[in-house]
Amino acid sequence: MAPTLVFFLLLSALLLPGGKGCDLSWIQHRYGILSRETLSYLDRMGGEYSNATVPVPFPSSIYRTALTAPMQERLSFLSEMIHKIKKLFNDNLEAVTWKRAELERFQDALYRQSHELHACMSSGSKNEMLRVYFKKLHKEILKGMNYSSHSWELIRKVVRQHLQRLELLWVSVNMEKMSNKKDTEA
Repeated sequence: MAPTLVFFLLLSALLLPGGKGCDLSWIQHRYGILSRETLSYLDRMGGEYSNATVPVPFPSSIYRTALTAPMQERLSFLSEMIHKIKKLFNDNLEAVTWKRAELERFQDALYRQSHELHACMSSGSKNEMLRVYFKKLHKEILKGMNYSSHSWELIRKVVRQHLQRLELLWVSVNMEKMSNKKDTEA
């Protein structure tokens, strides 16, 4: 286990009451910073992104639906997406030629996002379309291409697009929180 991950786990256990708890101010203030850091690590760990077409299309309607969903459902979607991306990067990474230190920072940042978002979720339902999509990514790209360097570059490209979209979703959550705060103060 990476030393930074161990440090984060210990720090989380000490700072969070009972090791759990939802810090909505973290989502409002830290999520955006960590999201940009995660994208930066993803960019720095490899070279140019592939121009190849990814053979597994994402059901874009899910993002449109998420953007108009109630705040708790948007947070649940964010949590589930980050968790599924994190799981992808816990697989057979031997063929990658990425900078290992940046890859570890990327994985740590995903873990932190997943951990904090998960703490804010009640036991909500899982999105079946997301489950099927990520299963296809794993089966058709990673496993289907024998976890080759090229397959990982395709995953890296797709993950970058998702992280950018998730940042837009986070902005919508943040704007709603600010709007609700102003309504409460008025």
